[in-house]
Amino acid sequence: MNALNMLIPEFEQYLFRAIPITRALGIKIDAIDASRASISAPIALNKNHLDTVFGGSSSMVCIVTAWSLFQHRIISNQLNGQLMIRQQEVNYFKPITGDFVCHAHFNEDVNWDAFLMTFKNKHKARLGITASIYQDDKLAVEFKGVFVLLNAD
Repeated sequence: MNALNMLIPEFEQYLFRAIPITRALGIKIDAIDASRASISAPIALNKNHLDTVFGGSSSMVCIVTAWSLFQHRIISNQLNGQLMIRQQEVNYFKPITGDFVCHAHFNEDVNWDAFLMTFKNKHKARLGITASIYQDDKLAVEFKGVFVLLNAD
């Protein structure tokens, strides 16, 4: 599978197969490329007893958005590896009261060429990704994570 030729609906189906809970979250990939990803989710499938988005759901959507960005890049570069989350920090700043969109991007200090060299030499490499959800133009949830690609051979 080559992500350069993969349309968003195809990647979305791949995501549903790779991480089955994503279907239950009701996510939809709005955009994905080599540096950014945006995934939306409805409040109806992710709300809590206060009629706001459940913190676990918003955290999961952030993780999935970050994972999707990295996995898309791995497929695009035809790398053979297993992607795993190594570390995460999630901060909640305000309630989410409606359908929401998570935006993920590689951290500014990411050097893809260095990542590829490390992966080639050490058979594993890691990168940092930030994912954010805004409510009324104010930061509601921020995820900072480190993902590791392990050689699958």
